[in-house]
Amino acid sequence: LDIFMAGTETCAKTLAFAFLYLTLKPDIQAKAQEEIDAVVGPHRLPTIEDRPRLKYVESVALESMRVLAGLAHCVPHRALKDTHLNGYFIPKDTVIIGNLRG
Repeated sequence: LDIFMAGTETCAKTLAFAFLYLTLKPDIQAKAQEEIDAVVGPHRLPTIEDRPRLKYVESVALESMRVLAGLAHCVPHRALKDTHLNGYFIPKDTVIIGNLRG
């Protein structure tokens, strides 16, 4: 039951964040709605078969998850000393924020 509830909570929070994101970005919301109207039409609900043609809507969903992952899970860290990593120089005290979906 705990695992089920954890999954439910994660999905609910992701959807709530996506709706908040769209509320704050009416231009993105309008463009997504236009795509849904063009692909699905006014007389039915979207199905999984529509997904390949809803590229903008999928991009909005993925971007919402990317932004949420950064907010919810990526606690900022700080470089404790000058560091070289994969050819990059990271000075001491640089704030480092991971990207879980990048």
